Amino acid sequence: TYIRQQLLVSVPSVEYDTPPAGVLYCRFSGRIRRHITLTTYLKELNLEHNQLTGPIDPTLWLLPHLRLLDLSHNKLTGTIDMSIGQTFNLEELQLSNNNLSGPLPPQLGFLKKIDLINLLKNDNLRCLAQPSVTSSNVDGPNNPASSGVGVVGSAGPQCSKDQLLPCFLQFSNYTLPRTDASNMSCPLVLRRRYADAQKACAGDGPIQLGKQAHNMADGMADEQVWKLEPGYYQYRGCLCLPVSVPQ
Repeated sequence: TYIRQQLLVSVPSVEYDTPPAGVLYCRFSGRIRRHITLTTYLKELNLEHNQLTGPIDPTLWLLPHLRLLDLSHNKLTGTIDMSIGQTFNLEELQLSNNNLSGPLPPQLGFLKKIDLINLLKNDNLRCLAQPSVTSSNVDGPNNPASSGVGVVGSAGPQCSKDQLLPCFLQFSNYTLPRTDASNMSCPLVLRRRYADAQKACAGDGPIQLGKQAHNMADGMADEQVWKLEPGYYQYRGCLCLPVSVPQ
C-alpha cells in the first residue's frame, strides 16, 4: 500500500536521484494520476500487469529523465500523444497488450536514445487515420494485390503507401517468419537513416513534421527495435507461409 500511495494516490517527494519505481502484478485499477509527473527525476517506471485504464496522460511524456516506461499488460485506451517526442532520454518503451488506438505520432522520431519500442497486441493501433485510397489504387512493392500468390491483404479502406508507417520508419526489403501462430512472414520495421528521415518527414502531410523535421534525432538506426503488429500496416508485404499437411 505504501508504494501504491506513493505512485498512484499521493505525490512522492522529489529527490535528485529518484530510484526506479515499480508496481507490477498488483491488480491496481483506474488511471495513472498526473501527480506522478512531479517526480521530475524519475528514471524508471514499471506498472506492467495491472488493470490500469483510460488514456495515457500527455504530461507523462514530460518527465525529462525517464529512461524506461513499462505500461504493458493493462487496459489503457486512447492514442499516443505527440508530446511523447519530448521524452528525450527514453530508452525503452513497453506498451504491449493494451487497447491503444490510432496511428503513431511522427514526433516519436525525436527520440534519440530509444532502443526498444514494443507496441504488440494493440489491435486498434493502425495506420488508418485518413484513408484516402482503396486496395485497388495502391501500387508498389508493398501492395498485396501486386505481389503474387500467398500475400496477406486486408479488406476495407486502405492506407496509402506513405501512410503505412510514421515518416521516419521504413520496411526492410526482406521478410522474416513471425514467432506467433499466424503462419506469416512479414517485413521488419526499421528506423530510417538520419538524412533519409529528415527528407521523408519534411512535408506537410498528416504523418509528416513540416518545419519540425529538423528536430529529427540523429540516433543509431541499426540498434533500434520497433515491434508493431502487422495489422498496423494492414499486413502490407506479409506472406502466408506454406502449411505442411500430415499424410
